[in-house]
Amino acid sequence: MQTAIDNLGESIAKTKTEVDWEYLRDNDPSEFLKQKELLAENESNLKEATEAAQKLQEDALASTVQSEQALLLETNPDWQDPV
Repeated sequence: MQTAIDNLGESIAKTKTEVDWEYLRDNDPSEFLKQKELLAENESNLKEATEAAQKLQEDALASTVQSEQALLLETNPDWQDPV
């Protein structure tokens, strides 16, 4: 997933630098708007993908912490809170 996110980020950076925005704005307004909308869509997709990857990473970490905590309490029962 990270590779896809990196590729999308590189694509966005490439579009920002390789598109002649001033030329399009002045000479081809419809293409300018098309490229601008495409860029905005890609940036939105990048944000969503980054947030999804972060959520997966956080969930995996929380699961690991919970498993490790249970293992610690299982191997050291005297560490458990008295009920």
